[in-house]
Amino acid sequence: MKTVRLSILEHRGKRCIKIDFPFDDELKIAVDKIQGRKWSQTNKCWYVYDTPGNLYYARDKLSHLYIFNKVQSSNSKNKINPNS
Repeated sequence: MKTVRLSILEHRGKRCIKIDFPFDDELKIAVDKIQGRKWSQTNKCWYVYDTPGNLYYARDKLSHLYIFNKVQSSNSKNKINPNS
């Protein structure tokens, strides 16, 4: 399995969750299904706004294809493990 890295990104003054991965057609199709995802031309990556709901939603849409690295959402009191 390939690895997707979810990390915190500040973009246009807002905290976001960066969805970082080596280009792959199957993954691109999966990312297209993530509601609210946006492309940052500046950062050359997909992202969603940093909320616990968005983190879990992204993980849910991609987990059948890929293994995740951990990320902590700034909007939660505790660490969120995308693998749980």
